[in-house]
Amino acid sequence: MVVGCAQSFAKNMGLYGHRVRCLSVLGKVQQQAMIVRSQLQRLARAMYSSPLIRVKAEWIEELKVGMVCYSGLNCKQIDLLARDFGVHMNRDGHVSLAGITTRNVYYLRRVSS
Repeated sequence: MVVGCAQSFAKNMGLYGHRVRCLSVLGKVQQQAMIVRSQLQRLARAMYSSPLIRVKAEWIEELKVGMVCYSGLNCKQIDLLARDFGVHMNRDGHVSLAGITTRNVYYLRRVSS
């Protein structure tokens, strides 16, 4: 018997509209694992051997949309947040709104004042 578990990470990574997934497969017999792996590699090769040129540009644009906002903080403020309060964000000031909580929003306000 072979068991598969599919997971989606698109929302967690802020990649809305894209299929960012993981497929885990578990079997008792090594021969089954080799057959499944071979078939999955064939599927992956077909999908990735001809990537669309515009995909990267669309991905970069979508990083700026959705549950991400620009904080306006500079590198010194960002370093202070990380070092003193354990609040992390991109060095360019973009922060995931999902990562802002009632526990850490005070720190964001404090360093931006």
